[in-house]
Amino acid sequence: MKKVAYSLLVLSFLIPVVAHAATDITYKGYGIWSWSSVSDWSVSSTKKYKVTHKQTRTTATSSTSMTVYIKKKEFVGSSTAASSSFKGSTNGSFSANLGKGTYYLRFEAPKALKFDISGSVTH
Repeated sequence: MKKVAYSLLVLSFLIPVVAHAATDITYKGYGIWSWSSVSDWSVSSTKKYKVTHKQTRTTATSSTSMTVYIKKKEFVGSSTAASSSFKGSTNGSFSANLGKGTYYLRFEAPKALKFDISGSVTH
């Protein structure tokens, strides 16, 4: 019995455990300075969501930041659930716990300075 238990223990370390994040939306845009994502996603119960963002400045300076907002659709308008700013040409991510509702992304840069952007939202 000890040999069986030991063998199962050894096998448990040999079997890889892979956890995959589910992708809720992906996005890509060119020459963006003020834009809302075309896609949205629904949340049925509170979960942690991660926005992975990549941007390349086109007309913006290296010190210009783009802010990425997670917006929750409300009965009238929307509210900001989370946000993060990304400076110049960069890659990055941020996370937020989102409750029940429908969400989308909003991208804002100052003075119509433009970026090419891409990324995804996963949970």
